[in-house]
Amino acid sequence: TGQVIKPVNTTITLIYFDIENELVVAPSTGEKMTFGKAVRLEKPSFLILNFGINGLNRNYGAYGDQQKELFRSQYRSLIDIVKKESPDTQIIIQSVYPVADVADCEETFGCNAKEANTRIDAVNAWLKSLAESVGVKYTDSADALKDTNGNLDLNYLNDPNDCKHLNARGYTAVLQYLRQHAHPGYFE
Repeated sequence: TGQVIKPVNTTITLIYFDIENELVVAPSTGEKMTFGKAVRLEKPSFLILNFGINGLNRNYGAYGDQQKELFRSQYRSLIDIVKKESPDTQIIIQSVYPVADVADCEETFGCNAKEANTRIDAVNAWLKSLAESVGVKYTDSADALKDTNGNLDLNYLNDPNDCKHLNARGYTAVLQYLRQHAHPGYFE
């Protein structure tokens, strides 16, 4: 779990990410390079693609109508790059995590948690369909984080006023889910 190909900046909003030229940090060297070069260098046995909810709101962003196709195109391009640069790598698409029903949700996304999670569920359905269509694995780790109402369980929040960032307990739940469903035995 220590090998993460991460962006040079702290976060990637996929619809703004220049897949061919944006720099990431290769875990084995700490060197800055393109995503394709990092995958070629690392040749991971598996790679989990996990993107969050940056860009989610009513009229704009990866889950809004205006940018939906760009998000899909970018996601497909990442998969194509991995398949080209490291054909033996098992690709696992991880679901987008739900958001919690706290006041910050309306301010952050311009909608309530129920509406935001309905959109996230639609994205996750598309991600599952994408995984099936391109022959990669999909794992619904969002399921491990939801409360009985389909929102992010409040016990997994890093800050009780922040609807989207997980605490250590939340990441542990995700890791446990991955251990059981995505790549059994690997994370032991």
